[in-house]
Amino acid sequence: MGKKAAGERIFSLPEKPRNRHGFDYSAYLSSRSIIGSVHIEQIVGMEAADSGFSLAKVRADVISSVQRIFPERSATYINALLFGFKDHAFQEVRQIYSASGLLHFFTISGMHIVLFFKWFREILCRLGFTQKEMLLPLVVFFLGAIGLCGGGISVWRAVLALAVNQVNALFPQRLSGSDRYGIVLTALLFVDPKVLLQTSGQLSLLMTFLLLMQRPVGWSWFWCCQFLPVLAAPIIVAVFYEFPLFGGLLTFFFLPFFQVILLPACLLLFMVSTLFPPIRGLIVLFEGLLLLLEIIIGAVGGISLTIGAIPVGLAGICCLLGLFFYQKKRWLLVICFSLVIPTVYQKNSVVPTISYVDVGQGDSIVLQAENNREVYVIDTGGSLYFPRETWQERKRQAAANSTLLPYLKGEGVRKITGLFLTHGDTDHMGDALALMKAIPVETLYLVSGSEQDHRIAKLLNELPKQTSVVWTTVGQVVGDFLQLQILAPESGAGQNEDSMVIKTKVGDKTFLFTGDLEQAGEKS
Repeated sequence: MGKKAAGERIFSLPEKPRNRHGFDYSAYLSSRSIIGSVHIEQIVGMEAADSGFSLAKVRADVISSVQRIFPERSATYINALLFGFKDHAFQEVRQIYSASGLLHFFTISGMHIVLFFKWFREILCRLGFTQKEMLLPLVVFFLGAIGLCGGGISVWRAVLALAVNQVNALFPQRLSGSDRYGIVLTALLFVDPKVLLQTSGQLSLLMTFLLLMQRPVGWSWFWCCQFLPVLAAPIIVAVFYEFPLFGGLLTFFFLPFFQVILLPACLLLFMVSTLFPPIRGLIVLFEGLLLLLEIIIGAVGGISLTIGAIPVGLAGICCLLGLFFYQKKRWLLVICFSLVIPTVYQKNSVVPTISYVDVGQGDSIVLQAENNREVYVIDTGGSLYFPRETWQERKRQAAANSTLLPYLKGEGVRKITGLFLTHGDTDHMGDALALMKAIPVETLYLVSGSEQDHRIAKLLNELPKQTSVVWTTVGQVVGDFLQLQILAPESGAGQNEDSMVIKTKVGDKTFLFTGDLEQAGEKS
């Protein structure tokens, strides 16, 4: 028995990207046949409603139960790995595994379906089922897996591939790997005609295709793991703007851990805690295992090569040529087409530019010299925090993660020559530390005396070691390819009226950046 709410609601269309290289939420919804969202303004009534039985409702109840029984970290892993559920709590996990190139364990691999299938099929074999007798129980298993695991593209792809393999085993004339891939792709297009417009669908099908094309070369699993992300690099770069350098190596070492230890542990802990009172000792042990795993992956992974946005057409051509030369065993040409050509193309497409990045409330301006020889950022933006009710609280992330950082990575920025913080307001420098942790900053430029502001003083205490601090003086000129002249102030306390004023010239146009300088300061 569920509940039905009645209330005042407003329908709204999704926003287009506010910045170049930003996440296109409207395209994301369109690829899932969603035209907009409804915002509940006020609930005016609630009544009971019989929703009947559905696997979706069972899945929702199970996910809620996991969140209620387990600590947040354990619940996040169990729900993501077993049921394909990833909410705001998963974002921290996403950052750790995305930086190391292991996010596919949670999103596109369908690994859990394959593992559960093997266990279930082994049970049927031990019970004496023949290949034909297995079909009906396996159909039930597949339908249950789709419903309980969220029905995502990776789940459907894994289920369809396993089903085709199972049916194929019944006939003496076996289908080739390419034939089976074609059947799965065709079936997926029937399930969701827009599957090729979704990032998860593109990457899931791409990785499967590349694995299939690697087989004729006859490499060991170790070398397949190393070359798989390299072959997919042009597409990965076109989508994410960077390439995890050790993704293949980490996949080779951590895939057995996930298959043999972590996934079975998630399932065992879930079943034991569901059927019996939670055993605190087991949960504490599991939490420790997850924490250790994150520390290890964070220490050995996280090294990515930022390349920047490249055209999809170029990415597709480079990917196909890389695969062609891989099958010819021309390894240098594989690296050339997969990584070198996209890097050279993107770098040589950067022209002198001044960009005003929309970071919400506040400012952020990016200045790029030709080929990114110099990159300067004036202010970073930052989110203002207002007290909320307890139920409204959630983990906060720097606004720069969805505004400034995607822009810089899309532009192929690997290091920032200088970061100017005009004054100490949060909406101008609140995301400075997040920016410096994500992209190395050579020099931080501050107004002399602005360390009196507690926000700037806190930033200076947490400054990365590779970043030096320069206290600006009036008339100082910064840069070789881009020349930025400091016009004011001589000193200040980090307030609006003490904002740093910078002048520069690009081409035949002169720009003046004044921070939050008030009217009296502008006149002077």
